Amino acid sequence: MTKASRRSLLAIGMVYVATSIGIALLADWVDGGEARRWAEKLMTPRTDGQMPEVPPLSALGAAVLLLKSFGVALVSIPLWHAPALVHWGRQGAAQAMFSSVVAIWRTRGAFAVFILGWIVVALGFGMLIVMLAAAFGAAAVSLAAFTCMVALTATFYVSIWFGFVDTFEIASPVPFRTVRGDNGSAAS
Repeated sequence: MTKASRRSLLAIGMVYVATSIGIALLADWVDGGEARRWAEKLMTPRTDGQMPEVPPLSALGAAVLLLKSFGVALVSIPLWHAPALVHWGRQGAAQAMFSSVVAIWRTRGAFAVFILGWIVVALGFGMLIVMLAAAFGAAAVSLAAFTCMVALTATFYVSIWFGFVDTFEIASPVPFRTVRGDNGSAAS
């Protein structure tokens, strides 16, 4: 990896960090941190292994939670393919982010189906975990849920590769080569 590529990847990462912090600070300013506290309480397990009791979210808190989700989704568009475009496409940070926006716009139908599919998988997984936690207790399910969540996250990020390959005409980043075995047969 070249020095320019490392700088571009660092710039993309800093854009993501800065915008994520900006969205979080803006949301906390609008609702006084209610949505953040609500989400923290929802995600903090109780010591007795039961599901946490979460107070209802106000209309403002719900709107801020929705706007935070929309803001993160909007920020993700220029960053979606940008690291891969820097690494394999040899583009600079700004060009990679622009190319990512154009690519997602051109493939918006397929991209929408991709995202909706993953939303369904995530919601289904979440509902399964809640049902298992209600049946067996949160403490009994937490390690298995965490392990499955790591596997599901890895699967999501691997699936992004196929959208990248189908969207951009970049030469194969890993050249296929045939290695001859001792008996002369081709092996790969």
